Amino acid sequence: MRFAVREMRELTGMTLEELSEKSGVPADTIFMMETNSVDRCNSKEICSIAKALEVSADSLFLD
Repeated sequence: MRFAVREMRELTGMTLEELSEKSGVPADTIFMMETNSVDRCNSKEICSIAKALEVSADSLFLD
């Protein structure tokens, strides 16, 4: 599974730390998603990140 978290975060101009604070998701978890170092993700975390970035959860996934 590949994520577009970094791309979306950079489009908003948010730092990883700012996204972590705004979403409530630990920065190390977001970093692992951004570097595609995680095989699975928690749907609650995906929804929190999407809400913080003001995008749909679907837009955080790459084909």
